[in-house]
Amino acid sequence: MAMLGINSWRAWLPLLLAALALSVACGGGGESTATPGPRLRTDYGVTDSEIRIGAHLPLSGPAGGLVTPYIAAMQAYLTKVNQEDGGVCGRKIVYIAEDDQYSPVLAREAARKLIETDKVLALAGGWGGPNNAGSADYVNDPNGDGDPSDGVPSLFLVTGAGTLVGPKRPWSVLFFPPYFDEGNILANYANANLAGKTVGFLYQNDDTGKDAIAGFKQAYRGRV
Repeated sequence: MAMLGINSWRAWLPLLLAALALSVACGGGGESTATPGPRLRTDYGVTDSEIRIGAHLPLSGPAGGLVTPYIAAMQAYLTKVNQEDGGVCGRKIVYIAEDDQYSPVLAREAARKLIETDKVLALAGGWGGPNNAGSADYVNDPNGDGDPSDGVPSLFLVTGAGTLVGPKRPWSVLFFPPYFDEGNILANYANANLAGKTVGFLYQNDDTGKDAIAGFKQAYRGRV
């Protein structure tokens, strides 16, 4: 797990989600002279009355106990925005959460439903590394032709799994710092306080955990 307090990301993610909706519903800023990147389509997911945003998360299964209160906080904040603030630029934010049970296979199915059936503007606030690894290729290139221009933004992913981002996955954006970098930071601390000693490293046996242990081993000047 990343070095960001659980209460911190519960507080920040709803605000970032509302900011995303604001930038789309109200037209964003002026023209930019920067080199253009992938452009966010707004011909689906946005109507005169609502903005549809979704996420697939482990609402049940091994991580359900962590994610259920997180979703409750998201929904509570968006209810406040919709009911007390009149939505975003007059549009109600509709947030659709699908249960992927922390399964890569179920995550891909959930992403397909959100994009093709619910027609969300973007995915935002997804949770977990292994499950999002199962949907990342589809989300970034739904028609599978190798061109990510038809991809759907997958923003503020609550993970630091480096396998989720890269040139072929330009629409995936992590909320946590990369776990590889966190492993480096832990190793630097160990170098300063446990110089030359043998240390143990308990990690999750998947891409998420392997990123962290790889970062640690790269920087630690001792036996792991």
